[in-house]
Amino acid sequence: MYTEKRYAGKFEACESVLVAKALLNATADDEIGDVSCGEWYGLFKGQRQWFILEEDNQGFVQYVSGKPQEIKEKWEEIVAMFEEGEEEDESQSA
Repeated sequence: MYTEKRYAGKFEACESVLVAKALLNATADDEIGDVSCGEWYGLFKGQRQWFILEEDNQGFVQYVSGKPQEIKEKWEEIVAMFEEGEEEDESQSA
């Protein structure tokens, strides 16, 4: 896969800088989180591959890609992690 040269910075953890930039500029099919609170995740559904893009509160980006079923399982784990965090926050404020 063609990619730009890697430089230290926002996309340094990405296998392909071009894919990461394209995902960052695309509209996610689903999303969860908020970069101002720590992390944001976006789910992108392609024809052959799905992607999960993560951006942290410092603007660093990384992604995982794979077959739809594989990425769907990872996405469900991320959603469950956020739901557990919300339940903990509610129990602490009660």
